[in-house]
Amino acid sequence: MKIYSWNIWSGSLGEAPINDLRRFVTEEADIICLQEVHRAPQTVPRLLMPNDPGSRIAPLNSWLYQEIVDALGEGFAYYYAPQLKGCYHDCERAPYPELEYGNLLIIRRELRHTYRSGFICGNIQKLYNFKTGSPAGKTAQVVDVYDANGVITIGHGHGAWANGNKGNTAWRNSQAINMLKLLDPHYSTLRQRAAKPDYYPRTLLVGDWNVTSSTRTVRRFRDSQVFGKSGGEHLNAKWGITDTRTCYYQKPIREADHAFASANLKANLTVDVTVASDHGALLVSFES
Repeated sequence: MKIYSWNIWSGSLGEAPINDLRRFVTEEADIICLQEVHRAPQTVPRLLMPNDPGSRIAPLNSWLYQEIVDALGEGFAYYYAPQLKGCYHDCERAPYPELEYGNLLIIRRELRHTYRSGFICGNIQKLYNFKTGSPAGKTAQVVDVYDANGVITIGHGHGAWANGNKGNTAWRNSQAINMLKLLDPHYSTLRQRAAKPDYYPRTLLVGDWNVTSSTRTVRRFRDSQVFGKSGGEHLNAKWGITDTRTCYYQKPIREADHAFASANLKANLTVDVTVASDHGALLVSFES
C-alpha cells in the first residue's frame, strides 16, 4: 500500500501541483492526504493573492479542490474537511464567505473503508491571534481500511501554525491529544484491549504538524498506545529524515511534516522534494 501526505501550498504553482498528483496516481498511490486545499464556487475568482502574502510567491488557487477531482477522476473517493471559511489562510480573512480552506483525503474506491473527521484545534471561524498566540481552527481526517488481515487505520492533519514557533505550546499538546482521540475513538480501545491485550490494529498517522522532532507533540504521538503496547515508530527518525522542505522554502527550520506508524506495519518512508510546493511529499509504503 502507498500513502502520500503532502501540503500542497494552496496549489500556488499553476498546473504543476496537479501534474504531481497525476504522477502519484501513476505510481499507484492508494491514498493521498493533502493539506492546504481551498474550495470555492466559480463565483469566487480562481486566483487570489492575500493582502499579506507572507512567503507566498504566487496566488492561491481557490478552485483547487474541484480541479483535483476533475484531474484524478471517478476511481477515487474524495473527502474534504474545511477548517476555515471566508479566509485566505490561518491569519487573514477574505472578502469571499464561500471560500473554504482545509484538508482533502483521496482514496481508491476499490478499497473498503469508513471515514471520519473532526476539529482537533479551534473552530471554522477562528483565525490565529497575533496578540495572544491563540491558534486557528484545524481539522484532521481518518479512514479505516479493511483487508483480509483486519483493519488499517490511517489519519492525517495539519497542525496549527504559530508565528515563528515550531516548538512546545499548551495548545499543541491538546491538539495532539485530540488527534489521537480521533485516530482511535476509544483512545487506545481500552475495553477491547483489556479483553485482548496483545491486539493492536495497524495504525499510521501523517501530516504537516508544524513542529520539530524535539517537541512534546512528536513524543506524544510516538509513545501513544494507539500505535501499540510500547508506542509506535517515528518514521522520520527511523529513516533518517530531517528535512521535509523543498527549494521554495527559505527559512532555516526545515522540519514540519512527520509520519508515525505501528511497528507491525513495517512501514518505509521517503520524501519527494521535487514537488511543486514549499513542502516535500511524504510517501509511506508497506505490505498489506
